[in-house]
Amino acid sequence: MRIRRSLISDFAGGLIHVWQENDMREKEYREEIVALVKEKGHPAELGMVIADSLGTEKAMIRMIGYLSRIGEVKAEDIADEMLAICDDRARWQEKKASEYYQEKYNQYLFEKKMEEDD
Repeated sequence: MRIRRSLISDFAGGLIHVWQENDMREKEYREEIVALVKEKGHPAELGMVIADSLGTEKAMIRMIGYLSRIGEVKAEDIADEMLAICDDRARWQEKKASEYYQEKYNQYLFEKKMEEDD
């Protein structure tokens, strides 16, 4: 029983550690976006709104790459890039959901066919 509790405790501790690391990375990405937006001559609040709207680390990394590559840019262009990144993410989520349900439907058809063959 002690071994089992120890394993569960270790597993939970590992999950908490991973969660804390991800949270720290996300915070660093947010700070980087804010700093890059300020560097481009825009208010820090714009950077905070951009980072909050992106939502995922991967999206934030894409925005950091965009902000790092460009020179002087209007706030509208930064917002437009944020919307494009969010749109790409939404399309990817829809694609994955579609693939999942297509797989379930194919499985249903296969099982139905197997029942008819028996």
